[in-house]
Amino acid sequence: MSLRVNTSRISLAAGIFALAVAGVASPVLGDVSINFNSNDGGFSSSFNTAAFEGPWVWSPTGGAAGTGGWYTVGQSDDVSHSCTTDLTSSVFTVSTTGAVQLSFDHHYSFENGWDGGAVFVSHNGGAYTMLDNSAFVSNGYNGALTGWGYGSELAGAAAVFSGESAAESSSFMNSLANLGSFSAGDTISIRFRAAFDSNTRAGLPSWSIDGLDISNVVPVPFPGATAVLAIAGSMVGLRRRRN
Repeated sequence: MSLRVNTSRISLAAGIFALAVAGVASPVLGDVSINFNSNDGGFSSSFNTAAFEGPWVWSPTGGAAGTGGWYTVGQSDDVSHSCTTDLTSSVFTVSTTGAVQLSFDHHYSFENGWDGGAVFVSHNGGAYTMLDNSAFVSNGYNGALTGWGYGSELAGAAAVFSGESAAESSSFMNSLANLGSFSAGDTISIRFRAAFDSNTRAGLPSWSIDGLDISNVVPVPFPGATAVLAIAGSMVGLRRRRN
């Protein structure tokens, strides 16, 4: 027999406390789902090259069909320096030893072969490492970048998101990737990097992310999040709803 408890507006910490009071162990299985509709989902934007006009920006209308999302519009033409902007998640804790997957809805329109985007992962606070194309289960990287891209931080990458993701500029697609196998208690952080050379194309936007799901992790709570707790014997499943 199983008991399902739906909590419409509680934080992760409050949920775990309630389980502890009931004599139930801490969560051992979880998923995170974020759609960016009401807030930035705990992600942050940065640029680590010269002054950049088009870094990642969260907007309540930046996603698919005018819903919330993150986007970068790139840099103006002929600025004489490369431009890189990173969109970085907060830290997630792996719930159970095993595989972690990332699924995200996005659209991109880069200058093919010169500008592009890639996904990076940090493990236990270490350096961010770019996902190889073999990690993608569906809709992975579709192009490569020239090796002399005016100092672009993705210059020479054999596989990135480049060119057009869809025939229609407003169409979003879903990409699914295996982040690897981790131990319970490990921490991970996700980074979306958009890199442009010195003569790019601005204002499309170049890359938009509407929402994402990460399996087998427990998130750091952020305002507006909701949780669903499922209790079955001694196992507890935690799923974070889209905000």
